[in-house]
Amino acid sequence: GDLACYLPDGSFEYLGRIDHQVKIRGFRIELGEIEAVLRQHPQLRDVVVMVQSDPAGQSRLIAYLTPQHETDTPEVGAAQAETTVDVNPDMDLEVEPPCSVKELRQWLQTRLPDYMVPSAFVWLAHVPLNTNGKVDRAKLQTLDIPGGERSSLDTPFTPPQTPLEQQLVDIWSQVLDIPAIGIHDNFFELGGDSILSIQIIAQARKAGLPINPKQLFQYQTIGELAYAITHETEVPILAQQGQVAGPVPLTPIQRWFLEQHWSNPHHFNQAILLQVPSDLDEDKLQQNLVDLVNHHDALRLRFEYRDGQWCQEHSTDGVEIPVEKVDLSGLSSSRQERELEAIATQKQASLHLSQGPVGRAILFNLGTQQRLLLIFHHLVIDGVSWRILLGDLWDLYGRTEQPTLLPPKTTAYQDWSLQLETYSQSDDLKVQLDYWLNLPWPQAASQGAASQETTLPVDIASAPTHSTVADMTTLSTSLGAEETAQLLHQVPDAYNTQINDALLTALGEAIAPWLGSNTVLVNLEGHGRDPLFETVDLSRTVGWFTSLYPIVLTTDPQQSPGNNLKAVKEYLRQVPDGGIGYGLLRYITKDTALDALPPPQISFNYLGQVEKGFGADWSLAPESIGNLQDPEGQRPHLIDINVQTVAGELNINWSYSRAHHHPETIEQLAQNYIHALKNLIDHCLAPDSGGYTPSDFPMIDLSQTDLDDVMQQLSL
Repeated sequence: GDLACYLPDGSFEYLGRIDHQVKIRGFRIELGEIEAVLRQHPQLRDVVVMVQSDPAGQSRLIAYLTPQHETDTPEVGAAQAETTVDVNPDMDLEVEPPCSVKELRQWLQTRLPDYMVPSAFVWLAHVPLNTNGKVDRAKLQTLDIPGGERSSLDTPFTPPQTPLEQQLVDIWSQVLDIPAIGIHDNFFELGGDSILSIQIIAQARKAGLPINPKQLFQYQTIGELAYAITHETEVPILAQQGQVAGPVPLTPIQRWFLEQHWSNPHHFNQAILLQVPSDLDEDKLQQNLVDLVNHHDALRLRFEYRDGQWCQEHSTDGVEIPVEKVDLSGLSSSRQERELEAIATQKQASLHLSQGPVGRAILFNLGTQQRLLLIFHHLVIDGVSWRILLGDLWDLYGRTEQPTLLPPKTTAYQDWSLQLETYSQSDDLKVQLDYWLNLPWPQAASQGAASQETTLPVDIASAPTHSTVADMTTLSTSLGAEETAQLLHQVPDAYNTQINDALLTALGEAIAPWLGSNTVLVNLEGHGRDPLFETVDLSRTVGWFTSLYPIVLTTDPQQSPGNNLKAVKEYLRQVPDGGIGYGLLRYITKDTALDALPPPQISFNYLGQVEKGFGADWSLAPESIGNLQDPEGQRPHLIDINVQTVAGELNINWSYSRAHHHPETIEQLAQNYIHALKNLIDHCLAPDSGGYTPSDFPMIDLSQTDLDDVMQQLSL
């Protein structure tokens, strides 16, 4: 069971034991082999490698390490015990790591296969011994191991030091679903994104912490954020706490929708079907829905077409969303599914923008189970709003005390729209026009729709001019859980990127060959809640905030995935105001030059990380929810790509027109996309990957070439 190395002088160097054999993901591994390689690292003294299970029950390798001190002078070839340690029953964790996790992992990857590289590294001042002088492995197992999401971070784990930091750790852990978060861990490297940042702000304000949207992007660790909260002057937030009344100027995305000339604008919805407890209290649910409508003012909006234009205002009548009950308990399960879909389709088509309702709630009794279908017109809700609404519904239903109070309101949709109207007349916005007009339109023009005629490659020569909802079908693909975790938590560290940078880089690489061009014209959807105004907080505001703007992705097949990623990252960092300015210029100030640009025929939207459940016995149901849109409606894009992370896996949905493209074409594009994502992940995890881009140094005016030269001179 002993492992030794035969030296040139004929002696043996004792390296440890190899009688700890394990099997992980189908590979048989000798833990002693890993320990032996780690002991060769010049900055390590003592090493213990063990297998432990994560919260999901998956086995993973954990390396416990102690640093080599300057006074340590191990003799080459000298016999050693299993590990030379001092007895320290308290196991001091506060030790300064001599190297980063990234450096250590890269060092190991040059000496061991990937499946033998530990997934987490824990630094100790001493390794504990039992009464027999052997490593106390049972005691090591009692240590809290950083979760898989943060085990790849460069930053050593530092626990919260103050009550404020502890509050923030609790909030981040809840939203990011990561049990162990240190105060120096970067929000985006933990897998955070702009949508999750909104949830962080909402939870913080609910706890009484005055965080504004800009702070979370400026101070990306808990330590920095806590300092800012303590030392920066709180800016008063514009937030009406009473019921909002009166007209509301249409926002850019609402104007975009109403200018599409839908055959039936009343039927363009978002909906969700929930599995709810079989003993659901219907009266309590009805009261909860009343409370939600009273609290979230956008749910009381009504729309009318007057004097040749649409307008919206809050209804002054008592608006309710009555719970409609449908009993399907007497039907077989297959018949229940068909009836549920048929009734859902009927209810989807029953909303009315002017007369109401703009929302419905239907409770289906399936016998031993129940389903709750919630439907709202898209003009009053978006993806972020659903997170707010469902969270509030769960909070209200789960409470026993009366009265049931929701957290204070944030900035009203009405006030946000008024702020946008004012901003649309500002000089700051006018200077953005040149940016949008100077995009590489000539290279992308062949991919847009000229005079509403399709110019994307199509498979069917007799394809109609327009694509309709009835022609649409969806192809779904996914990235595995391990690769998704790498994409969310490890890829950002290589080039200081965010999730959209990687997703859009891979998209450009996947679609460009099909187009026969290095440029891809895409309509990019964002959540639209970017922090434009200091006095505005939209973290708990319901409404349709989406930003929609064109981007021209440029990737080069001759370049590495890393170089393409850096180019796309820099391009996206230059988009002013998160793309909101484009909508203001196009739909509010009505700049005719923008009207002449070719509208993209491909759209892309990353919807963030979604969990299947949000409370005990409340979860997403699998049945069909019917037609969200009128089947005769014209689709603005030929291909819509919607991406979200569900239960730890990246799901990619390609919606396309069967009247224009064969399934094989879209399947190939989808496979190309998965392949590009995997290549990008592999590149970013490679030991020699990583680098900086000009946006990492906003105070210095450098090109990428100049920056690369400087980094090379500094050996960084």
